[in-house]
Amino acid sequence: MKRLALLLFLGSAGAISLPQYLAPLSHNPNLLAAQEQVLAAEQELLALKSPIALQASGGGSLLNVAPPPASCSAPPPPGLPFNPNALNPACASLPTSGEQVNLSLTLTPIPLGVVGGRVAQAEVSLARAQLAYRQALTGLEVQALLANEQVRLAEQGLQVAQEGVQVAQEGLQATQIQLHRGGATPLQLAEAQESLAQAKANQAQAEESLSLAQSNLESLLGTAEAPALEVPLPAPGTPASVQEAQLAVEQAQQSLYQAEWSALPVLSASYTNNTSPTTSYSLSIQSETLQPQIGFTYQNPGTQEPQSRIQSEVQVGLSLTLSPGVFEGLRSAQAALQAAQASLKAAQTQAQLQEASLMASFHQAERALALAQTAFSLAQENLKDAEARARLGLISPLELAQTSLKLYQAQASLAQAELSKLQSILNFYTFYAEPPVEVLP
Repeated sequence: MKRLALLLFLGSAGAISLPQYLAPLSHNPNLLAAQEQVLAAEQELLALKSPIALQASGGGSLLNVAPPPASCSAPPPPGLPFNPNALNPACASLPTSGEQVNLSLTLTPIPLGVVGGRVAQAEVSLARAQLAYRQALTGLEVQALLANEQVRLAEQGLQVAQEGVQVAQEGLQATQIQLHRGGATPLQLAEAQESLAQAKANQAQAEESLSLAQSNLESLLGTAEAPALEVPLPAPGTPASVQEAQLAVEQAQQSLYQAEWSALPVLSASYTNNTSPTTSYSLSIQSETLQPQIGFTYQNPGTQEPQSRIQSEVQVGLSLTLSPGVFEGLRSAQAALQAAQASLKAAQTQAQLQEASLMASFHQAERALALAQTAFSLAQENLKDAEARARLGLISPLELAQTSLKLYQAQASLAQAELSKLQSILNFYTFYAEPPVEVLP
């Protein structure tokens, strides 16, 4: 009894904070992979939301120019003060090389149009990556907490097995004394020896179970210590299955939005200012992206007469794509949205049923734990009564040991009931994709 009280005291004194205990999970490869997916989705979203994009291009060319006609080298007719070949375009000299440089600056003050759709799709992808990370973190933490409780349960089982060996040894000694006095038969002695052998086998099995449980816990947290941890029932939230269905609806809505934009006519407008025959500046925008674009162009050779006299230019254009594929894409996007909405309703209905089932299992575990606590209290009272009767010589040491064994068995049953309740609680954390470290202090 004193040993049991000491174990209970050590279990309560060894309690530590849950975040501190589960901190080694942050180095788990599966969690690190999910975290990298979140970072990748964040970077993609930031790239799409970038307000400025600069693009530069350039190139050179070599021109294979044919010689001018032979008439261009003929002398001018007599009496003309100038050579008329100088006015003939066919006689003009042409360069043998060229170069071109283009610079453009695209502005995105507000993501609209197709760009807005891409940003919304990236936001959905980020939300999915974050949900996957939370599910991975929740799964690892739940696994670690169960492993911790299984170690504690295995420790209780080993205590019961050790107490069983002690009781079997005392039973064998009592049988040997009775056989010497003629109060027992050789068959009863053999049965007592078999009971002791079975008790030792049970102890060896309990030691193996404890070693396996400790190895499992150590593989997750790097330690085999299993302190006492309190894990309360989490507050109701949105089930993970419903969150996934909601994200699918958002993605289908964005796909329909983009399909509708693709079916609309594209209106474009641009203004170009030719500052010289070789350089020009431009400002353009189109309804598909609604992104203003500022451009600079250098081109050599530049424009020639009479095009070089064009100082500025305003262009307005309209393009429309009419094909069966456009309308089929619209109908497909609409059907996908309706399917996603139906899946969301089904997920919500299924989640309600599953939540009710989890709550029923939790209440059952609570009732089982209350019964186990009552049985443990009764076993404690029986041991106190047996110790008092043993001091008065009313019961034998074997009967006292058997009563002590029943207390350890009740303690093991209590630990099993606590594990069942913990499992019912952790099922809610998995159901909501709610990491316990985010809920507990």
